[in-house]
Amino acid sequence: MTTEQAVKLIKEMLFGKTEIKMAQANLMDGTIVTNNLEGAFEVGQTLYVVDADGNLVLAPANQEHQLEDGTIVLLDEASIILEIKAPGVSEMTEGEVVEQEYASATLTDGTKIEVEGDFEVGKKLYVIDADGNRVEAPSGEHTTESGIVITVDAEGTITGVKRPDEAGEGSLEGFSSELTTLKLSVEKILDLIQNQSQAFDALKNDYQEFKASEDKKPINTKKETYSQSFSDYRLEMLKKLNK
Repeated sequence: MTTEQAVKLIKEMLFGKTEIKMAQANLMDGTIVTNNLEGAFEVGQTLYVVDADGNLVLAPANQEHQLEDGTIVLLDEASIILEIKAPGVSEMTEGEVVEQEYASATLTDGTKIEVEGDFEVGKKLYVIDADGNRVEAPSGEHTTESGIVITVDAEGTITGVKRPDEAGEGSLEGFSSELTTLKLSVEKILDLIQNQSQAFDALKNDYQEFKASEDKKPINTKKETYSQSFSDYRLEMLKKLNK
């Protein structure tokens, strides 16, 4: 209780106003909680549970308690309110909050699911449990009442979304179509390689036949060599001159 609240309470008691209207709220399970003060719940106040006899007992400590409107109240070890998270708002950094919008749907078995933003591949899918808390959706395929099939992995992340009459982003149908297109492209490349290989083999055979033909043998251009010495050559020339 703040000093201002204490002074106000003393004045009211001194001047005969003894009725104090405490702030109350219901948890998701119907339990009534109060701060035993006037005004809304605030950080630093003690949170109490109103039992069946109307007595106040400390709310379970070191826990988060979710009110019916979705507000989450976090308590410390002494049941003092440490943090209050409004519905659809999560604290990002000190002094800065970012509002989060959730899309919701109902599965064919009646289970309610939610996702931040929209049902898209890569988003976390949550299941609303009996206490109204968000928990990661189990792995597998989940079908909504509207016919949307949502595939979730072991970490609760959406890996496929298939809407009625659509192939579906990340779905098995979409993957199969992409795989077929890739297969056809690979087959075309292999056919092209095979045709080029056959053409090369034919050209190689033609070249080998050309080399082996009789009229295309290489011409021997090797020059004739002489073993006659220069002195013998000069003597022979002199003999020719004297004739």
